[in-house]
Amino acid sequence: MVFAAIMGFLWLGVAPLVSGWIAETFGLKWMAMLGGAFGGGLVFDLAGSYTLAWQVGVALGLAAGLVQGSYAWLRRAPPARLSAG
Repeated sequence: MVFAAIMGFLWLGVAPLVSGWIAETFGLKWMAMLGGAFGGGLVFDLAGSYTLAWQVGVALGLAAGLVQGSYAWLRRAPPARLSAG
């Protein structure tokens, strides 16, 4: 879970860099679509609000955290055994 928290904070550090790269490479015309806002806009057009987009985002974040936590729990080292000797 610590890994997921650190990655969450670090991801926000690269978002401006990726946005700048998209703008330089593809131009401002395609910025919203390639930057990820296209999906949220599509949900807004279909549903009339961003509520579903937020719910999907939160659900995906929680699911990713559960998968990462489960994997870490399954991969943990077994406790050391004391030898009677």
